[in-house]
Amino acid sequence: MHIVAIVSSVIIVVGCFMPWLQLGALIANRGIDNPDGAIILVASIISCAIAIYNQTIKTTKFKGIYLAVGVLGLILVFIDLNEVQERANQAAKSFGEINDMIGSGGKVSASNFIGAGLYIVGLGSIGLILTGLGLFNPKPVKEAIPPTSTDGWIRVAPKPIASSNP
Repeated sequence: MHIVAIVSSVIIVVGCFMPWLQLGALIANRGIDNPDGAIILVASIISCAIAIYNQTIKTTKFKGIYLAVGVLGLILVFIDLNEVQERANQAAKSFGEINDMIGSGGKVSASNFIGAGLYIVGLGSIGLILTGLGLFNPKPVKEAIPPTSTDGWIRVAPKPIASSNP
C-alpha cells in the first residue's frame, strides 16, 4: 500500500519538473514555475515522506494524507489544464496568424503546446487517491494450522468410505 503511495508521490514530483506548457524548444513553462506546481510539489514530498515512514515502521498512520494530496493534485490539474488550454489556444491563434502572413498556410493545433507534466501529475494524483481510499491495501492471509495432539503428531480424520448400498 505504501509502495504505491511512494511511487505516486515520485511521479507527481517528476511531473512538476516537466513542462506544462511549451512553445517548441524556445519556451517551456514547467510546473515548478507557477504557484500551483510548487504547492503540489511540496504536498507530494510530504506525502512521500509519510509513506516512507509508514512503510518503515509497518503502520498505516496518516493514511488520509494520501487522499488529501491526491484530491488536491487532481483539482490543481483540472484548474491548470483549463488555463494551459486557454494559453495554448492563444498561442495557436498567434502562430496561425503568423503562418497566414508568411503564406505557409499550415494549421497550428493547440495540443502542440500542452506539455506532458500536467498529465503526469494527474496520473500520480489518481494513484494517491486510490491508495488513500484503501484500494491497494493487501488483505492478510490466514494460514490453516493443522491440529496437533499432545504427543506432537498431526491427527488427520479418516475419509469416509463410500458404501455400495443405495
